[in-house]
Amino acid sequence: EVEREIDPTARQLTGFELARARAAIPRVGSLDRQRAGCSDVYREALSGVADIEIPASEQGTPLFNFPVLVPDKPSLLREAKARSVEIIAWPNTTVISGIDDPAALATLGYEAGTCPVAERVASRLIGLPTHPRTTRRHLDRTIRFLSQRYGV
Repeated sequence: EVEREIDPTARQLTGFELARARAAIPRVGSLDRQRAGCSDVYREALSGVADIEIPASEQGTPLFNFPVLVPDKPSLLREAKARSVEIIAWPNTTVISGIDDPAALATLGYEAGTCPVAERVASRLIGLPTHPRTTRRHLDRTIRFLSQRYGV
């Protein structure tokens, strides 16, 4: 089962992915500005929200997902899903992104407790969207959700 999760062919770009990547090259600058702008809005709005931590990053940095550490990741994800608020479970449940079954880690030679900091971070880390379809309305809704849940 683990072999299916880390199949070497999964690392190879398909023709469709390659075409999308080539088509995106002219837009890299605007994509970076979009991601950096979203990250800056999140950083400013959430910096004072109790019970969450925002890992350090410089203003103007284009982040693929904006990282936030929360005390109760599983319940936050359930509530966000119920309210249709886009929050990324990043990584989902284990210290190795893409492997969601904790039992699969042992088959790869990973022993629980080997990387306690990574395990602690993985249990609390979520990502907030910065993709090109993230509008100001989307940002405000996500910020409002987190602010209401954790208080200011």
